[in-house]
Amino acid sequence: MNSKQQLLNIVTDIPKFGSGICLHRVSLAMVQLIPADYLEQTPKIVVTGTDGKGSTSMLINGILMASRVETGMFTSPHFLEFNERFQLGMSKVDYDELLPTIQKVLKTTSAIERQLDEIFGVFEILFLLALAIFQQNKAQVLIFEAGIGGRYDPVRLLKSKLTALTSIALEHTALLGDSTELIAYDKLDACYPGGQTVVGYVEPALMAKISAYAELKGTEIVCAAKVKLQLKKNRLMLTVPGFKALEINSLCEGPGMVFNMQTAVQVCQTYFDTNFPTDMPRDFANACKNGLEATRIPGRFDKIGWSPELYVDCAHTPNAYKLLFETIEKEFDYTPVVFVVGTSQGRDTEHLIEGILRLGSGIVVTQASFKGADSETLFGLINKKRPNKPMYWQADLKQALKQAKSMAQSMNGLVFVVGGLFLAGEAAAIEQDLDTNSLYLY
Repeated sequence: MNSKQQLLNIVTDIPKFGSGICLHRVSLAMVQLIPADYLEQTPKIVVTGTDGKGSTSMLINGILMASRVETGMFTSPHFLEFNERFQLGMSKVDYDELLPTIQKVLKTTSAIERQLDEIFGVFEILFLLALAIFQQNKAQVLIFEAGIGGRYDPVRLLKSKLTALTSIALEHTALLGDSTELIAYDKLDACYPGGQTVVGYVEPALMAKISAYAELKGTEIVCAAKVKLQLKKNRLMLTVPGFKALEINSLCEGPGMVFNMQTAVQVCQTYFDTNFPTDMPRDFANACKNGLEATRIPGRFDKIGWSPELYVDCAHTPNAYKLLFETIEKEFDYTPVVFVVGTSQGRDTEHLIEGILRLGSGIVVTQASFKGADSETLFGLINKKRPNKPMYWQADLKQALKQAKSMAQSMNGLVFVVGGLFLAGEAAAIEQDLDTNSLYLY
């Protein structure tokens, strides 16, 4: 059995959730696994928010790499390969290194479980695994995407004085609160007192509440909109405060990506301003340009097929759907779009159905094999709207893709797969003839 399969077997056996709030037990494990001087001396960047956390983390990573900073980045979940979650610079950490390191982590956490009569959840273990990997490789800056929230998330233990808040919408309300301000306050607690939080796509009314809460915490709010990204004569122009405007030819064209790019640039500028206040790199704006252009975000407005063109996107919240459909309308104004659509269990359908009915020239309803909501039910909900366009139901995603491509070819159009991470990832794996059995674990 190879290292990858051994690792996946180990991760599969870890409980999804631990015993209540995890901060005390993860803290005990960090003391035993990670030298204190490394944690204290290494800058940390934590990225929180509802939508855009993973994309923003990857863009920050790209800019810092272009600035010649050696990074360690932890994101979750992955898109196609499990080790996408652990990156050193632009490279995924090899399974041959992940396997012995997780075994070391589990030896420590098992002893703590016996001591406390508690269990660790899988995200806690993977958080510790990432820290151990980055310390082993002496990463200079650590970039961590939060799991859920910030107040009780393991990332709070990093005591990061630089965080990002990408966006806020209602999510995980049973855990985070039933209003956007309660959710924002929870996520803001990922920032250590006296630190700085760069805020991206947030409504003005909520921004006022965020600022008031941050003041109580002694946290400085930095607005990502200080960075300008504007489309001028079909050219995307980046203006970083203090630098000349530059044209950007970014691979990241997806919904909300302008906000994510603004946030990433501002986070990196704040990082250099704070850590090297008299030594900002002279070529920082060029590093931003190079980093943004070099970063590809898998699963976000991601073109994975060419005949016909086939796109996938991971959008799964009302706001993400809004941005996605606005982008599709803009990019493919005169091109017929056939949607392959399905949702994950418990996710929004209203905004999804509204978008595909408004923009779609054809619809194929299906479902992912992992956590996919019942496709017949979704088909019924769409059919009640009496769409005046071709619409089919295919329980098997592979067959749904085949049918959608045939429809798109007949109308000289394209195919767009939408409905969430699991549907997008499985569709991409099918198109690339990859094994889908271990695509997602959690």
